[in-house]
Amino acid sequence: MTRSGKEWTLAEENTKATQLIGDALGLDPILSRLLVNRGVSTPEEAERFLNPRLDSISSPFDIPSMDLAANRVALAQERGEKVAVYGDFDVDGLTAAATLSRFLLESGIDTQAVASRRQAQTRGLTPEEIDQMKNDGCALVITVDTGSSAVAAAHRAGEVGLDLVITDHHLPSGQRPQALAEVNPHFCEKDAPGRDLSGVGVAFKLAMAARKTMRNDSAPQDQPNLKRLMGLVALGTVADCSPLVGENRTLVRHGLDELSNNGVALPGLEALKQVCRLNGRAVTSRDISFDLAPRLNSASRMNNVQTALDLLTTTDPRLATRLAATLDADNIKRKSIQNQILEEARAMTEKLTERET
Repeated sequence: MTRSGKEWTLAEENTKATQLIGDALGLDPILSRLLVNRGVSTPEEAERFLNPRLDSISSPFDIPSMDLAANRVALAQERGEKVAVYGDFDVDGLTAAATLSRFLLESGIDTQAVASRRQAQTRGLTPEEIDQMKNDGCALVITVDTGSSAVAAAHRAGEVGLDLVITDHHLPSGQRPQALAEVNPHFCEKDAPGRDLSGVGVAFKLAMAARKTMRNDSAPQDQPNLKRLMGLVALGTVADCSPLVGENRTLVRHGLDELSNNGVALPGLEALKQVCRLNGRAVTSRDISFDLAPRLNSASRMNNVQTALDLLTTTDPRLATRLAATLDADNIKRKSIQNQILEEARAMTEKLTERET
């Protein structure tokens, strides 16, 4: 029993597995035991956990309907159609929209990125937004990190002749929307790799699939470099509190490397690092949780979500610097309002307490 009155139950030690892993990989016994306590039982599993490799990521086509989605993207490229990428307003959704839209733009596809607005009545894609994207000249709408419950919006898309591809990672419930393709890792087999992917992870997988599907006459080195987008994937995955195991761990591990590079491929991430004072050192998952993600999240809370998405998608370093400064100011305002609400709540509580006494 501890001083706090809590009783701790210690995990039973598997000394055989601990020694086997430690001897095979030359690890400290404490680290070996921690790995075993987390379900790692062989040296091979330990190596994958500690040093995840990009070539271990499963085929994106293992996710049902991914082929339909990738083929439709390839058709949009072939026809010269305009595509709208619609993401949720949280960091996972924003990074997912930025990841996919940057890939499409680099593939020569006319693309607009749209962020969902934080509303009291509804969340996610609406019929009115479908009408707007149709008026903007879009032929295809792809949702990221949202869409599993967009029944009315999907119906409206069918009415106006707008193709809809839904990519999401939330568990669908109730009536399913009628879309050209619905890509969700929860539709995979229960033990399939990637079932825990975040919204940005699913968007990244669609980019992988589309890159393999699209006809591209340019040399491989001139084609869209998906590795440069992995900083966005790490940012969204950690911000969404996705479990850092399996493919999530691989994506985050390599995404943190991209985030840590000075002069990262996306100016918006570099500008965001600057306002967070993270330049010149390795970026960690803690930096994402406590510095980068809160500034992006503040945008939707301050009714400025499109600024956050514009920051993540811009290729203009000067614009990125201005947008990052705006988000930093929004975050300061958000903290001030939050503290004010807290003080008001405390004052109300004190008054109620005084009345009772």
